Amino acid sequence: MKTLSAAALLSIATLAGARAARAQDDALPRGTVVERVQSASDTSRHYALYLPSRWNSGEQWPLLVLIDPGGRALVPVERFRAAAERRGWILMSGYEVGNGDAAAMARNDVTVDAILADAQQRLSLDPRRLYFGGFSGMARYAWLVARTLDSNVAGVIGAGAGFPQTPVLWMASLRGAHPFAFFATTGSTDFNLDEVTAVDSALDATPFPHRLARFSGGHQWPPEDVAAQALDWLQLQAIQGGAAPRDTAFVDSLFRAGLARAEAADAAGRKGEALREYRALLADFQGLHDVAAVQARMAALASDPAVARERARHRALAQQYQQYRDALPSLRAVLGSDPATVPSRAAASLRIAELRRQEQDSTADRDASHTATRMLNIAMIEVSDQAGAFIQAQRWASAVAALRVARQLRPENAFVCYPLARALAQAHDAPGALEALACAVEGKAVRRTTLEGDRLLDPIRTDPRFADLVSRAVAS
Repeated sequence: MKTLSAAALLSIATLAGARAARAQDDALPRGTVVERVQSASDTSRHYALYLPSRWNSGEQWPLLVLIDPGGRALVPVERFRAAAERRGWILMSGYEVGNGDAAAMARNDVTVDAILADAQQRLSLDPRRLYFGGFSGMARYAWLVARTLDSNVAGVIGAGAGFPQTPVLWMASLRGAHPFAFFATTGSTDFNLDEVTAVDSALDATPFPHRLARFSGGHQWPPEDVAAQALDWLQLQAIQGGAAPRDTAFVDSLFRAGLARAEAADAAGRKGEALREYRALLADFQGLHDVAAVQARMAALASDPAVARERARHRALAQQYQQYRDALPSLRAVLGSDPATVPSRAAASLRIAELRRQEQDSTADRDASHTATRMLNIAMIEVSDQAGAFIQAQRWASAVAALRVARQLRPENAFVCYPLARALAQAHDAPGALEALACAVEGKAVRRTTLEGDRLLDPIRTDPRFADLVSRAVAS
C-alpha cells in the first residue's frame, strides 16, 4: 500500500483551524442519508454521507469511514445509521473503492484521501475520534489504512475478514504501532469465521483493545444490532482513553447489555461462549463498573468441564472445515473434465447430499449445521469462479456443467440461474436456457435492461417466451 497523501493527514492533529465554508457546512442535511456527494478536494471521488440530527459545525464529531468491497456505499451506511444517530457520529462511505490488485488498492487510497480531506475541511472532525470500517477484503484494507495513519486512528471495525497478511507477518508489523481499538464481526456461517476468530485470539498478546461479535448469518456487513454494539464499544473505549466524557448512564446500560448476553449463553448451556462474554465484560469495564460478580462467575466457568468439551468440539469442526477448504483446488480438474460426468463426480467430491442433510437436520447441533453451511458456501465460491472462467473462455459445455453443480449446492439461489441461461443459450439448448432464465426472472436475479442488451442470449431472443420473460423482469 502506498502512503496516503498529505491531504489525508491535513492538520489532522491540530484540526480546530479555520473552515472557509462554515455557512455551507451548516447547510448540510442532518438526520438523513445524502446518497451521493462529490468530493470538494477531488471531483473524481464520491461518497455517501450521514450527519446526525444534532450535528453542527461549532463542535467536533467522531467520524466512521466505511469501505465496501463492491463500492456499495449505501449498504454499510444503512447498517450503522441508527447507531450513528444515537451516539452522534458522522458516517462517510466511498463509492470508488473495491477489492483487487495493487492498482485497486492505490485507487482506494485516493478515495480515502478525498473523504478525509473533505471531513477535515467541512465537517468538524474530532481529531481523536477517527475510525475506519471495512467488510471482507476491505476489512483487511482498513487495517492497512489504520497502520499507515498510526496514532491518528482511534479504532477499526473489521467485518468478515482478518489481517491483510499472514498472522505472523502482520503481528510483527504491529510491534511498536500505536494501539487502536479493533471490533471484529463474523456471521455464524461465514466462510471466514475461523480466520476472524483467530485474529481476535492473536490480539490477546498485544496492547490493542479488541472485541469479537458473532451474529446469525453469512459473509456480510453486520446487522444493525451488531453495528450498534460496535459503535457502543468504540464509544466505551473512547471513554476509557479520555477522548470522550464519562457517561455513567451509558456505561451502566452497556454493562447490563453485556451481562445479559453472558447470562443468556450461560443459561443455554453454551459455557464457552458465556466465558468469552464474561471476559469481555472484565476487560471493558475494569475501573468503570463493579465487576466482582463477573470475576466470580469467570472463575467457576474456567474449571467447568463443559467449557473444555465445547472448545474441543469447536476445534474439531474448525479442522473439518479447513480440510474441506484445503481440498477444493483439486476440484478444478473435475470441473474441467468431460462435461457429461462433471455434475455427478463433483457432487460426490463435494459431499453435497451429506452436507445439505447436515445443514438442514433440525436434530443436529447448531455448530455442526453452521459448519456444513460454511462448507457448502465456500464450495459455491470455488465452483462459481470456475464457471466464470469457462464462460470467459467460451467453454460453454464446461460452464453449463459447473453451473449445474452450483445449482446442486444452492438450488434456492436464483442468481446461479442467469449465468446458466447464458451458457445454455450459447450451447444451443434453447429449452434449458429459457427454463434457467425463468428461474432468474422469478427470483428477481436479473434486470430487464440486462436481458435486453446481453448478446449471449441472442440464440433464444426470437422465441416468444423470451419476450415474455423480459417483460416480467424487474425494471431496475
